[in-house]
Amino acid sequence: MTRVPMVVYDQPSDAIHAIEVPPGTTVAALLDHLQVAWAVREVFAGSPLRQLKADATDVLGVGELTLFAAPPQPHAAVMPCIRLRLVSGGMSDAL
Repeated sequence: MTRVPMVVYDQPSDAIHAIEVPPGTTVAALLDHLQVAWAVREVFAGSPLRQLKADATDVLGVGELTLFAAPPQPHAAVMPCIRLRLVSGGMSDAL
């Protein structure tokens, strides 16, 4: 196989790119060619719901045929889980 079909969706610019690339092309080389600013994007292989991030040095082949470029997502603050126990109809101190 000399070419692999790829589809790249760049969410911030709402652009879809359909292209054929030679196997062995890196993610960074493909996104540079498409003029997608991958350094300021989070790139996912396949659907972003899978949370499978693609690194700039990852090599494209016949496995994953779509890339999704999204703006960096803010990280949620980690909050401790507080568990309360009920004592005779009221709440007691946290365990």
